[in-house]
Amino acid sequence: AELLLVFTVFLWGSSYLFMKQGMETFAPFNLIALRFGIAFLVAALVFREVFPGIRFRTVWCAAVLGFMVFCGFAFLLSGLNDESTTGAGFLIGTTVVIVPIIEAIFCSRIPRPPVILGIVLALAGIFLLTAGTTFVLDLGALLCLVGAFFCACQIILTARYVKTEPAIPLSILQLGFAGLFGMVFTFLFESPVLPTTGQDWMVILELAVLCSAVGYVAQTIVQKYTTPERTGLIFSLESVFAAVFGFFVLHEVLPVTGYIGTILILCGVVIAVLYDTPVNPTGAAAPNDLHSAIQDTR
Repeated sequence: AELLLVFTVFLWGSSYLFMKQGMETFAPFNLIALRFGIAFLVAALVFREVFPGIRFRTVWCAAVLGFMVFCGFAFLLSGLNDESTTGAGFLIGTTVVIVPIIEAIFCSRIPRPPVILGIVLALAGIFLLTAGTTFVLDLGALLCLVGAFFCACQIILTARYVKTEPAIPLSILQLGFAGLFGMVFTFLFESPVLPTTGQDWMVILELAVLCSAVGYVAQTIVQKYTTPERTGLIFSLESVFAAVFGFFVLHEVLPVTGYIGTILILCGVVIAVLYDTPVNPTGAAAPNDLHSAIQDTR
């Protein structure tokens, strides 16, 4: 299940390239509306048999998650107007720290030592990966930090909701609500624009189908088999994959500190995943119960 989450984060690592291209044509709310609206339509068509008999509570939980996703991307894209992509990547990467802080304050859950060590290594790695960028705590940086906070809330709430709600309808409706919020804010504050060129459609479809429809459905399913802290830690790999895509697609070469940071992030994730055994008080399948994960994915 956690390998599936790593693959999901791999897809999200490519999204920075496409979001950067998309921002050249679309305003932030418009981009969110198109990305998640199309993702909802695609996922709902593929999994149309799961919707009959859906409960109101599932719809409500999906609306809350959709709002968190919308806010996370709205603040991130707004922050990118004033912040460098590298600096924004570091600030969004602070999700790995925000998740356990929220869990400790509101749920009285202190991460186990392997997870704490993994978080420290991952945060240090993210810092080194983005070393050399010039950013200060200005408005753009604050907006990115707020976006990271909403991403952390989405991770924690997803872990809570999947204990009682069906994962696939929950994830698909989440996409729909995120797109709906984006559409409403587009009409209120922006001028709606549809893709007109082949490149625009490629950007939107990659973000919608791979990064959103596949990514968020997979994330929701996987979070039944792992903890929010480990999920946030695996999310730190997004910086690594973004750097990999930057190297192969944009031919961006990292400094030595960047490669050291990449190694630290990988070490942090490996230590937490291999040496931490999550407590499972709810009786749900353990993270390594691949048979149950595969069955749920089907």
